[in-house]
Amino acid sequence: YYCSSSDGAMSHAEGAVGLKRKASDDEEDSPPSFPSTLAGFGYHFNAEGQLRNECDDPFVFEVRAGDRAYNQLHYEALGEVLNEHIYGLLESDGGLERHRIPVGASDSTPHTHFFASPDALVQADTLLILVHGSGVVRAGQWARRVIINDSLERGTVLPYVKRARDRGWGVVVTNTNDNFASPILRKPAPPSPAPASSSSAGAETITGSASSSSSSSSSSSLSSLSSSSSSSSSSSSSSSSSSSSSSSSSSGAAGRRTVTTGRRERIEGSETPEDHMVTVWEKFVVPSKAARVLIVAHSYGGVVVTHLLDTREREALRNADDSDGGEHSDAVRDSLARIKAVAFTDSVHSPPGTECARAFYAAHVQNWVCSSKAVGTPLGARRKDCPRVSAGHTVHEYSSAAAMESVFEFFDQQLSATA
Repeated sequence: YYCSSSDGAMSHAEGAVGLKRKASDDEEDSPPSFPSTLAGFGYHFNAEGQLRNECDDPFVFEVRAGDRAYNQLHYEALGEVLNEHIYGLLESDGGLERHRIPVGASDSTPHTHFFASPDALVQADTLLILVHGSGVVRAGQWARRVIINDSLERGTVLPYVKRARDRGWGVVVTNTNDNFASPILRKPAPPSPAPASSSSAGAETITGSASSSSSSSSSSSLSSLSSSSSSSSSSSSSSSSSSSSSSSSSSGAAGRRTVTTGRRERIEGSETPEDHMVTVWEKFVVPSKAARVLIVAHSYGGVVVTHLLDTREREALRNADDSDGGEHSDAVRDSLARIKAVAFTDSVHSPPGTECARAFYAAHVQNWVCSSKAVGTPLGARRKDCPRVSAGHTVHEYSSAAAMESVFEFFDQQLSATA
């Protein structure tokens, strides 16, 4: 896994991890601990955006022969480190800024964040919104597996961000899977009648899903935009009530485990992926100055976007004939009319449920699906759904990267037609 020097001595990174392994072996009750940085894992991204170790070798999953559980935990811990690393790249390479949900949340309040370019919500006329799929991915990622085994170029949204910024567009990158505050993690209580004392994890220990407590506060301009907007509409997604949890997970053949206690609190305004998207739309995009909104959504992101359009359209319909709601209905429709085109990349959405949304999908939405045909080749449409074209790749996780040139050509055509 880690390379050795010519005389057989371990590298610095290997020695550090070896110490962690030995400590873990000596403490049967301790959960395995992992580094909190890429360098700690012995990895870096080279000039081509490929994950490599100190000998320029690619990632290897099996770090303990035959110990699938430990290797999986190691992989997941590396993934958590990648989340923060890519957040940093969105800021340093993409020029984006973090903005909190809920707006104005303190460090001690459960919160998440999304990313936006400095001009996205206060100046840009054209705004590109990027929505990832479901699972472990966070803001900026199309597919963790592709990032680890291939490159940042194909696995992250950075090429889309850079292309949009080169065109002078504002950019918003959502973080729809960040729905819970981190639970409290403790070692299992010893078999003793005495009360178990909790012990905090070390600074480099990764034992669960990371919260967003390190994210910066929303900019003052963004906060003022949000506070001046109307209160967010109710979502048809699950409620924001907290759920209790007390569970244990195996960490290998030795039977060590991590016990999760306390409460998994849902994050207000980001209780589900759908809620997160509605919050970003209602609280930030609607009060922005963008007259033209474009959306790219991968995989389950298509479900999230379809939910947004359907629920907002139904809200407009409910209020259309209400003497007190007609003005609100017009405002909702006006906000949706700013969406000029949507590009799905191998989306798993169902056809929209309203006639207005279906008409929009037929004219202004395309789904780049996995196919061996040349990228952009028409593949027909499902009943009451958007046209489908080839993504130019047969693997789901690569569809966004493979389709990018075709997606921007589609946006250009749509913007020209609606100019």
